[in-house]
Amino acid sequence: MIRSVYYANDKTIKFDLQLEEVERCLQNQAGLLWVSLEHPSVEEIQTVLRDTFHFHHLAIEDCLSVNYQPPKVDDFGDYILLLFTRCGLNAR
Repeated sequence: MIRSVYYANDKTIKFDLQLEEVERCLQNQAGLLWVSLEHPSVEEIQTVLRDTFHFHHLAIEDCLSVNYQPPKVDDFGDYILLLFTRCGLNAR
């Protein structure tokens, strides 16, 4: 499931944008865009991370990894990838 929220500079808020709207927000670069992939399929991951946001293939690989990875920050120039895991007794 793909969820999104866009806070425009004119103080309007839009929820659950279509991917075409997300792409327009990215091109416009006005306001704040939040996109959440909740239990995504591989197709959704590829569509959003690769095709819409144009993430580096190593960033996508890190996002798909199910093995433990230490927290890290990667600077890809146009964006920064923050990778962290939940900690605590109930972490999965």
